[in-house]
Order: sequence, then C-alpha cells, then structure tokens
Amino acid sequence: MKYFLSIAIIFSLTIKPNSQKSFSLDTLLVQTTRIPLKASETGRSISILTKEQIQQLPATTFYELLQTICGVEVQSRGGFGVQGDIVMRGSTFSQVLVLIDGMKINDPLTGHFNCYVPVSNMEIERIEILKGAGASMYGPDAVGGVINIITKGFDSLKNGTSSSGTINYGDNNLISSTASVFHKANKFYVGLGLSINKSDGNSILPVALNDSTTLEGYKNYFDIKNISLSGGYKINDLWELKFRSSILSSDFNARYFYTSYASDKSTEITSNWFNRVQLLRKTEKGSILDINASYKRSSDEFRYSPASTANIHKMDYVNFTVNNSNEINNKLIFKSGIQGDLRKIESNDRGNHSDYHFGAYFMGVYKSNNLVLTTVAREDYDENYGFEFCPQINAAYNISNLVLRASAGKSIRAADYTERYNNNLALKTYLRLGNPNLIAERGWSEEIGINYYPFKNTLFKATIFSRQSNNIIDYILTNESEIGSVSD
Repeated sequence: MKYFLSIAIIFSLTIKPNSQKSFSLDTLLVQTTRIPLKASETGRSISILTKEQIQQLPATTFYELLQTICGVEVQSRGGFGVQGDIVMRGSTFSQVLVLIDGMKINDPLTGHFNCYVPVSNMEIERIEILKGAGASMYGPDAVGGVINIITKGFDSLKNGTSSSGTINYGDNNLISSTASVFHKANKFYVGLGLSINKSDGNSILPVALNDSTTLEGYKNYFDIKNISLSGGYKINDLWELKFRSSILSSDFNARYFYTSYASDKSTEITSNWFNRVQLLRKTEKGSILDINASYKRSSDEFRYSPASTANIHKMDYVNFTVNNSNEINNKLIFKSGIQGDLRKIESNDRGNHSDYHFGAYFMGVYKSNNLVLTTVAREDYDENYGFEFCPQINAAYNISNLVLRASAGKSIRAADYTERYNNNLALKTYLRLGNPNLIAERGWSEEIGINYYPFKNTLFKATIFSRQSNNIIDYILTNESEIGSVSD
C-alpha cells in the first residue's frame, strides 16, 4: 500500500480588461457544482474560461486553452492536440475527470485518452475548472479536479444564425482550422462544428545517446479531424430535448510517446465517437429534472514498429444519469440523482472485459445572509471495487468584496483496463504488466482560500490545499528475466 500526502499554496490573479462586452467575474452561475451557484458561493477554487476569452486566445485546440489556466498543467506529447495529459494539484493524469456538458468522457482503456475531446473550440460556450475532489458529485476519477466543457447548444443560444471560423497554413504542409455555425429559431436549434489539424511533421534529426546507441531520425506527422452535430427542440413550456453526436479521428507518429527505447518506431490511430441526448423539464417553481444518456465508442490501433503486430483495442462506454433539483425557498435547494454506466473493452493484448457501475447522490445548499453551505453525500457501487461512500462539505462566507471559503471531501479512482490487464510484450527490456486485482485509490482533500475582488473585473485568489491518499496506482518496472513467461 502506498500513502501519499501533498500540501501546496497557490496564488493567482485574474484581470479582464474593460470592454463593451465585459462582465463581472462573479456573474456566471457555475454548472459543474451540480446546483448552479456563483463562484463566490461555491466554497471551491473554480476557474472559468468564457467564450469571449476563447475567441481572443491564439489557441487552436482544447489543450492550448487549458494551458492558460493557472493551476492546470498540460503534459503534451505533440502539438495541435495529438495527445496530452492533464494534471491538477499534484494528481496523476488519470485522476482528473473530463466532462462534456456534465457527462463523463474519461476513457476506460487508459487515462492518456481522457482528453480526446470531440468538440471544436468554436463550439465551446465556456470551460469550468473545479480544482480538488469532485467524486461526491460525479463519482470515481475526480481526485485532482473536474473539467467541464459546456457547449453553446447545451447552454443558451439567442434566436438567429451565428458562425465563426479560422484557417491557418504553415510549414510542413500544416493546416489548422476550426469552424462552427449555429441557427436557432423559436423552438429548435441546430449546430455544426468542424476542425482539422494536419501536418507532414518536422524532421527530427538522429540523436546519439550515452550508451553509443543512436536514435534515428523521423517525422512527427499528425492528421486530426473532428466533426460534430448538435440540436434541440422545445417540446412545450416544460420539456426540452437536446442531442449531440461527435466524431474525432487521429493518426499520428507516436515514437517515444511511451518509451525511450531505440527500437521504438510507434505509430497510432485512434477514433472517438461520442453521442449524448438530454430530456430536460423545468417548472416555474424552480424544479428541474434532467434525464441524460450518452454512448462513447472509441478505438485504438497501436503499432510499436512496422514489423510488429498491432495492438487493437475497441472500447464502449454507456452512461445514464437522472438528476432532480427543487428550490424549497430562497435559502434552501435540494438536488439528488442516480447514475449507471457500463464499460467494455475488446483487445487482442488486454483481453475482453466489462464492468458496470452505479451511483446515487444527495446534495443540499443552504444560504443564510452572507453564508452559503453546501453538503453532498454519494454512494457508489462498482463491480471492480465494491461499495464506496464519498461525502463533501463546502462553505463560503461573503464580506463585501471578500470571500472566505473552505471545503473537505473524499475521492476515489478505479484502475483503468491498461493498469489492470496490460500485457505488452513489445518492450524488450522491461515489461509493464497489469494487475487485475488492483483496488480503488482513496483520498481525502481539504482546502481553505480567499477571493478578493478589488474591482469589477479583477480577482485575487489564494488557496491552501492538502490531499492524503492511499492505494495509489502506479507502475513498477520489472526486468523481464525476473518475470518469466507472461502466462505465469
């Protein structure tokens, strides 16, 4: 058993220049907290990247947008969204939960694929980053934080037609472009998003190592395409139906992405098909019911060298949630929900496996004068790790332009299929073997912080946080001679 304790102090400053479209940094209601609250009411450290900021940034991919957020580290293996890992508050790349409009997209095969987001930058209304534990609201994997990508169609659109796009051309036949068009008329809307990032790649020169080995030259090519369609229809005064379907495909040189061996000549082809439907009911009394279903079909074809046999993986992730909130009065709001999901993999080197998971949560928000108190309790059952209970409590106290906040909660993470069943014989010197008996990581996170708003568009934040974890999942490299045959 591994035990991990971290503590850190983070200071950040956010300034938004005045303009005709400027707004207070605390005007938006944060959706990632399940019950929409102002950032000053959540008791959490939350960063928001708005569509206005996204349009002003010279970013072509989701990864580049995240690199502008204080406290979020993007460990890229290649430019233009080829592949990258996200870490927050000292977490591993598998301990950050990624959502699209509140629905999970974390990949069941490996955390390296969690950020293959099938949404172009032009479709994003805003990105909300909740730092710290979020398992009480969303279940496993929300250890270091939660990133929620809110698209324009699932937020709010005004009547009319809007479009935007960019196109760039560069060396090595680089094409980088993104575009979107939305149309809304009374009861319905439809949206289309496109993006492409493609290049023949730079020529990487040979490199001589200390052991007299020479890593030969190569080209780090990539070809990434995304297309998505979204729509909605207001059935009547109470009910509304929304949907999204997105496809992302990537073909790239993956040499030295996972190893530093001279024999590594890896290439990789991935695909990601994400579908989601929502049925939403709102009443004048403040009651909101949303029923959501999503299906993600992804695949990965990895080839270590031209002569090696490809590792082929196909993954399915089915997710279903029902959430209901009731505003009792202007001081008390309750929300509860259930979740069920099925993860499945078909692989020629990890085998065929499937797991199901269920969760239920109850959440309450109490507002009294300057104090906002939020409590969440969640119970999960997973076929892999059994029952887990995750509580969370947040408090925010507002004094004029000053906010004092504190929170504490439990988080968990289950091992992915690579960590449990990896059986990769392509690496000749060391073998990375999975362990099917891995139990879930467990941890407690606490934080205290202060927000100071000296002016309308200026925010100073200071946060002290700590996390105590056990059963941390990590690889230990073992020499092949000490393992013997893999069947052992």
